[in-house]
Amino acid sequence: MENKLYTLFMSIIFSVALPARVQAQDTTSCNPRFYTSADQNQAFFNAVDSQAHIIHYWNFGDGSNVGFSHGHSIIFHTYSQAGVYKVTHIIKDSLGGGCYDSSSQTVAVTLPPACTIYFDANRDTVNHHLYNLTSHPGSPAGAIDTIRWFANDSLIGTGASLSNLYFPSGIFTICVRMSTNGGCRAEQCQQIRVSDSDSIPVDSIPNPPPPPCRVGFTYTVNPQVTNELTFKLQDTVRYDSVVWTVISLPDSVYKQFFYGRQFTHLFTDSGCYAIFVMAHGSNCPGSAYQQICIDSIHSGGGAFISSYPNPAASQVNMDLKLSKDNSIYIHIFNSMGNEMLTRQVAGTIGINHITIPTSNLPTGIYYVQIQYGNEVRRSKIQKL
Repeated sequence: MENKLYTLFMSIIFSVALPARVQAQDTTSCNPRFYTSADQNQAFFNAVDSQAHIIHYWNFGDGSNVGFSHGHSIIFHTYSQAGVYKVTHIIKDSLGGGCYDSSSQTVAVTLPPACTIYFDANRDTVNHHLYNLTSHPGSPAGAIDTIRWFANDSLIGTGASLSNLYFPSGIFTICVRMSTNGGCRAEQCQQIRVSDSDSIPVDSIPNPPPPPCRVGFTYTVNPQVTNELTFKLQDTVRYDSVVWTVISLPDSVYKQFFYGRQFTHLFTDSGCYAIFVMAHGSNCPGSAYQQICIDSIHSGGGAFISSYPNPAASQVNMDLKLSKDNSIYIHIFNSMGNEMLTRQVAGTIGINHITIPTSNLPTGIYYVQIQYGNEVRRSKIQKL
C-alpha cells in the first residue's frame, strides 16, 4: 500500500514539473540565437527570430539587462569597462504559445583610447564678426587623422586652426571634432553670441531649466536617388555631441560613423541596415534606433548583382565573375533580417552560373549576400 501511494505521489510531481521543463526547451516555433558585433565598447545585438509575437530579454553580462519587450529584437549597448562579457538572450511567445528558450555567447569589448580636445574662440578686437579658432589636442592615441570644425552642425573647415572666420549676428554652437588612426574620437563644443557691439559666451547668460530629455530622428528619401537618405535628429534639448552608427544587417560587415544633428548617406548596397544615434548633453544622454531597408541601387552600386528570373517561383539565377578559384558562400535573408537559406559552392576563375532554389521559401522579398574571399556582393529577389 505504501509503495502504491509513493508511486502515485511521484507521478503527480512529475506530471506537474515536466510540462514546464519541456516548454522551456521547445524550439519548434522560435530561435534564441543572435548575431553580435562590437566597436570598442559599443556592442550591437541582432536576434535571429524577430517575429511580431516574440518578446526578448537581454542580459549583457555587466550587471545590466533589458526586460521582455517586443521592440528589443535589435539592441545597442555601451559597456563602461573593457573585457569579455557573456550575453544571454531569452525569448518567449507573448501569445501564450510553447516557445521559451535562451542562448548565450561572449562579446569582447575595449575602451576607446583616451584623448581630449578643446579650443579657443577669439574674436577680432575691431570687427566683432571675425573669429580665430585654435584647437588643443590632448594625449591623442595615434597620429591625428582629421580635425574638423562645425558651426550649428555645418562643416566650416578642417585643420588645427581657422583664421578670420566671419559670423553674422546671432548665436552659434561651435564644435571641434578630432579622430586619430588609433581609434580615438574626441569633441568639444561651446556657444558664442555675435553682435555688432560685442560677443560674449552664451553660458554667461541665465538660461531657463532644460525640458525633459528625449531623442529621436526622422529620415527622408531622395526621390531621384532612392538609396540616398537624409537623417535628422529630433529632440527637446540641445545636445553637445551627436554620433550616428550605420550597420548592415544581419552581418555587420558594413559600418560607418557620422556626426552632427543631420547627415546624408548614399547606400551602395541593397539590404537592411540598423541606424543608431547617441546624443549627449549636460547630464542628459539619449539614444534612438530604427531599421531601414534599401530596395534598389541607382548609383554607386558596383557590389550589386542582378538575378533572373525576378520575380521567381522555383529558382533564381545569378552570374558571378571571379578572378581566381574560390569558394562562394551564399546567404539568403528575409525582410526581417532572418537567415532563411545558406549554400556553399566551388567557384572557378571566369563566369560562374549560380542557381538558388526558392521553391521552399514563403512568398515575399529576400536579400542575398554572396561572399568569396574578402569580397561581398548583394542582390534582391522576389519569391512568387
